[in-house]
Amino acid sequence: MNQRLKEILTNFQNKKILVIGDIMLDRYFYGEVSRISPEAPIPVVNLIKEKHEIGGAGNVASNITLLGGEATIFAFAGQDQEALTLKKLLQEKNINHFLNPAKITTCKSRIIANQQQIGLRLDKEETQNKTFNQETKNILIEKAEQADKIIISDYSKGTITQDLINSLHNHKHKIIADLKPKNKHLYKNLYLIKPNEKEALEMANHEDIHQAGIKLKQEFNSNILITRGSKGMKLFSDEIIEIPTYAKEVYDVSGAGDSVIAALALALSSKATLHESAIISNYAAGIAVEKHRTHSVNLEELKQRIFSSNNHLV
Repeated sequence: MNQRLKEILTNFQNKKILVIGDIMLDRYFYGEVSRISPEAPIPVVNLIKEKHEIGGAGNVASNITLLGGEATIFAFAGQDQEALTLKKLLQEKNINHFLNPAKITTCKSRIIANQQQIGLRLDKEETQNKTFNQETKNILIEKAEQADKIIISDYSKGTITQDLINSLHNHKHKIIADLKPKNKHLYKNLYLIKPNEKEALEMANHEDIHQAGIKLKQEFNSNILITRGSKGMKLFSDEIIEIPTYAKEVYDVSGAGDSVIAALALALSSKATLHESAIISNYAAGIAVEKHRTHSVNLEELKQRIFSSNNHLV
């Protein structure tokens, strides 16, 4: 079985994955707290450094490249400093990108002091529906035809619309979607839907995850993979399969879904079965949740985790 796994992971190399979704800039301010402000009962943070990461759909693309695939992302960004920072990061990570102009770039700013996040997050965003210009849409359709798999990463910031889904009609069999419940009406007859447990229960309007998965499979007419944090995953396909978590400890689930969907798309593109792909992606999730804050999983990490584990594919 190890040989089978090695073949799948080796085949990750240069697989073409198209990512469409809401890209954002994650900004982190790191500092130390030594006193309380005289202006209000709040800590004063002495800023030491500032760090930027690609977030949202961009983190999906980042995971794909680190796992050996070739990522192309279509998204929206403003004509601002945040967009320039995003483009620089995308270039550094060798992510092909087509960013249509928007009013502003979605940006989330966090303050980390004394190794802990201060209790607030500053968001800059616009959420109204956006439309790719015709030139970009033509390129998108061309890239969809060339792609091994298509990932839709929907953070409900307006990128994913009915018009966009309609333009991908001929490629629905390639699409894996990570969606928000408010947009569930857009996602029918795709290859796979990947909600987390909270989203699955909300979309199915059910309190039992087993019954929720069955209902969603029928409603979406798609395979359903529900991520459940420390409880692993549940796959609803030709059969229903429970997959336990492979994480040693769960520190932070932020971004774990991005690691899951990236590894899943690459495994499926590498001729793994859906069951095999779900298990491989679950190993990726196990690595991601062990890290503080969002972490993009690389191929060597994934290989080491799989081949050093007693949990092998069956």
